[in-house]
Amino acid sequence: MKIKRIVIILLLAAVIVLIIFGLYSYRLSIESSQKNKKVESEELYPFGFAGIVEKEELLAAKELKTKIVREGITWHEIEKKDDVFDFTKLDSGYDKLTSEYGLQPIVRLKTKQGWGTKCNTTNLKCPSGYKTCPHKSADCPPKDLGGWTNKGYSPLYYDFVYKILEHAFNTERPINILIVGNEVNSRVFWHGTADEFLKTRTTVFKAVKDFNSKYKKDVKVSDNGFAGSGPAFIREQYCSGKTEYALRFAIRNYKRRFTANQVRNAVQKIDCSNPGRDYTIIKELFKVDENLGEPSFDYMAYHFYAPWDTQKEIIDWIKQEMEKNGYQRPILQTEGGFGDYINTYNNSAVAQEVAKEIPKLHVVALANDVKTWLWLPLREKWGEDFYGPQYKGLLLPDLTELPAFKSYQVMVEKLDGFNKVEQLTGYPVENIYKFTIKNKSVYVIWTDKTTKIDLTSELKDQITITGVDGSSTKQKSSTISIGESPIYVSG
Repeated sequence: MKIKRIVIILLLAAVIVLIIFGLYSYRLSIESSQKNKKVESEELYPFGFAGIVEKEELLAAKELKTKIVREGITWHEIEKKDDVFDFTKLDSGYDKLTSEYGLQPIVRLKTKQGWGTKCNTTNLKCPSGYKTCPHKSADCPPKDLGGWTNKGYSPLYYDFVYKILEHAFNTERPINILIVGNEVNSRVFWHGTADEFLKTRTTVFKAVKDFNSKYKKDVKVSDNGFAGSGPAFIREQYCSGKTEYALRFAIRNYKRRFTANQVRNAVQKIDCSNPGRDYTIIKELFKVDENLGEPSFDYMAYHFYAPWDTQKEIIDWIKQEMEKNGYQRPILQTEGGFGDYINTYNNSAVAQEVAKEIPKLHVVALANDVKTWLWLPLREKWGEDFYGPQYKGLLLPDLTELPAFKSYQVMVEKLDGFNKVEQLTGYPVENIYKFTIKNKSVYVIWTDKTTKIDLTSELKDQITITGVDGSSTKQKSSTISIGESPIYVSG
């Protein structure tokens, strides 16, 4: 009997130990999960800029209280020749961003043209307005693609990416996201084939995953950020028989570039038998890597300069393309803004329109699962090849603040720190978005035609209404005037 009691006591003790261990492990997993969520939240901060490097612009970004900026690392500027590295430029640039301006870089990898690349310029025609090929801004494929038996990856580029990450983390300059290339469907930015880009992207993906596995890190890979989502979407709708929808969408999408008749004529000339380079490459970007059995990226990315009311259709199309290929990945918008090719740079009405468009572009994206939205340019640049006066910024070249500057500032102040966003239904106004911020709610609302709504079901007490210009008023929630300019409503 004594032995039996002893056995029972030992079994009970073992069970208690297992329960305690299980609870402890559960606690650790919860804490780990919370830490991971915090990192992910910081990594995917929703507001930021692309293409800013000058001190005045960085100071403006800091004033706007954004936290991220897209910066570039060019292969041959860091690795001067095979296995000879100079990290001086990388270190000084990173330190300046973080210590002086409080910005975290999202890093765009550039292969450009140098000792480790090849450029195939046979039959390569640059777009209208660009006189030379290869273009100075173009990335070219690594010269040793195919260096790993029948898989096509580049040992040279793998080594570069791996050592960049090792250096960054060893010197306490972590990199959270690497973007592979830029607008590779454009001849200006990629002088290679779709297959060469996919192998280059997979090279980066493998290097990052191997680094993460060895050092227990969580660096993510973003696809290039393709341009031309509008033309690709229009072509697909038109050639699938949805001709009227394709025409209506195209007129909305290009209203700041061409007249309706110009757009209609262009759409009706689409040759459905010849998909063309841009469309073909965009479709290839979504493919699963046959050697990995998964897509070679953690985030799909797009660029967007079209009107706000065409963006949701593009986001839905991106999700559908991933689904067709058997997976889903989070989406980033890594470069976008307001393009106007019709009006002159000093048009005051356009300046006001940009201010209204800023929250619309961001809110629609965030409400449809896009994790971050990077604006370009912060300061307008009127003499540049790629973004002249047709691309609207928040500052004039002389740093004069435009209405867009205040609009962006108000948006960040009102929505920073949100952990949930949803579009409300059941109201006479379609565009009502509820952001939850630390158990409080902020509503962003606009409509095409001026009207009034009652929000007492959401907000019982006196409310504060803030416009894109920063002006605020207090009133009751029963009769709120809504128009085309977004307002922020809080209790």
